[in-house]
Amino acid sequence: MSHYSGAEAVIKHPMCLIAALKEDGFDTVEYHEVPVPLVGYHGDKRAEVANVIIRRKHIGTASNDIGFLFKDGKCTAIVSDYDRHKYGAAWLKGIVQGSAVQAAIMVARASGETVTGCLKMPNGSVKIRILAR
Repeated sequence: MSHYSGAEAVIKHPMCLIAALKEDGFDTVEYHEVPVPLVGYHGDKRAEVANVIIRRKHIGTASNDIGFLFKDGKCTAIVSDYDRHKYGAAWLKGIVQGSAVQAAIMVARASGETVTGCLKMPNGSVKIRILAR
């Protein structure tokens, strides 16, 4: 049985996180207003709960669920020790960056701006193209 551990991430809005996860290739991501238990490798409900969940069947047959808990204005990524080899700090950094890009797009669109695209630069930064009104 894999042990879960948490890593705090700077993600403010669950929908921006979900959009970033989908950009990363996870087509099926669950959102729960009230956190629900994660499921371990053996199909057992774990003590850890999350609002945003990638179920293990969408990660790999030997994997555990990956979750994100939003509580007290903070987001904690919950990844098992087993899955950390692929979904560790570097992956989480990319998801946090993707969430920030999605948040910027959301703000621009809410302000009536038209987002025409995003471009990832060689240094890892992202430029968002917005059509001026």
